[in-house]
Amino acid sequence: MMKTITKQPILFTDVPVADLRNSMKHDLNQNLIERLWNKIRDFFLDSDKQKAFKSIHKYINTLS
Repeated sequence: MMKTITKQPILFTDVPVADLRNSMKHDLNQNLIERLWNKIRDFFLDSDKQKAFKSIHKYINTLS
């Protein structure tokens, strides 16, 4: 169940539309970079993946 804080709609009349649009573009780009970084970090720091990588690396070393 959603609760509303106010019953009146939020108005953006005090903020110029161009400024609002530019600030949203920056946030979208920043969010994209953060999401990509989190995916990369999770891939390399995830313990299961790290264990699998180490075992594959050991196997390759034993073959050579």
